[in-house]
Amino acid sequence: GSGDFSFELFQRTLEKTTHLHLCLVDPSERYLHLAEQLFVKRRNTTLHVCRQFDEKDKERYDLILSNHVLYYVKDLNHLFGQFHRAAHLESRILVTLAGEKHGLQKILESFCQSEGIENPFLASEKLKEFLIAKKIQFESNQIKSELSFEDTAKHRQKILRFVLGALIPSGGDLPMELLDPFQKESRILVPLEDEVFQIVPNFGSIEFLHDEKRQRKKIA
Repeated sequence: GSGDFSFELFQRTLEKTTHLHLCLVDPSERYLHLAEQLFVKRRNTTLHVCRQFDEKDKERYDLILSNHVLYYVKDLNHLFGQFHRAAHLESRILVTLAGEKHGLQKILESFCQSEGIENPFLASEKLKEFLIAKKIQFESNQIKSELSFEDTAKHRQKILRFVLGALIPSGGDLPMELLDPFQKESRILVPLEDEVFQIVPNFGSIEFLHDEKRQRKKIA
């Protein structure tokens, strides 16, 4: 995407801050560049850009913002261990994920069912289950919107490559019919339902972090 939603979340959270020191992390050079272009327009901002977060970094951050990037995370214990190392008690952790009612998630789930494979992506419901099970305090709000575009083969192909690209081989046929339920007259209307989590960084002594340390000791 354009990064505008991330920038809006960021601006609302730190709107009164006079100087910012930002660490931008993304495995894609293209998206790092786009994010950098957004933030260089803001005055009094220092940027550090990297493709992977350095676990040895001892810096503590006032805000950790993760907007629609945790879908590929397999080990939430390890992820929250990283959050713990990077946050202090007054930090704000904001995470945005699509839920099962999100139109693009429904398309993905329909494809996975038709192929007899497990949906590989983390949905907001799974993150909520994890937070509750680990007794991590959080608040969440749902944001509803709509994706609307002209119903053409080119547009269908573009959105399906975006949603299913990691699951379909390059040059493979795209299941164009998955967008039929969202067709209305000459347009495709996909309802979007995202969930924004504000997580309290009070998990420094909870059990799963100790479990992770014990597991490392066993491996060693």
